Amino acid sequence: MKRELHPKRFFTKEEDTKIIRAIQKAEKATSGELRIHLTKQIKKDPIREAVRIFKLLGMHKTKQRNGCLILIGLKNKKVVVIGDKGINDIVRNNFWNDVIDEIGRAHV
Repeated sequence: MKRELHPKRFFTKEEDTKIIRAIQKAEKATSGELRIHLTKQIKKDPIREAVRIFKLLGMHKTKQRNGCLILIGLKNKKVVVIGDKGINDIVRNNFWNDVIDEIGRAHV
């Protein structure tokens, strides 16, 4: 299936529902907050762009500083995952790289 590289139309309704349910399930099991942000293309430095969006969404304001953002650039197939201090302090060193690898195998 060829996907439209538009953030609002990239996932099917069924996929969108599955993703929302998976996020809700993950958030019920932890105190963390997870967001997925799709953009057509990441044009600037990927980490800086992820940090900018993280702050724009107010994810740095969680009580336990345990927000996590998954930023996906659809056209250039870039994926960035960042977590705040509260979550980074407890995950193993290569955790975010493993998440990126899994996302790459699944969709991007």
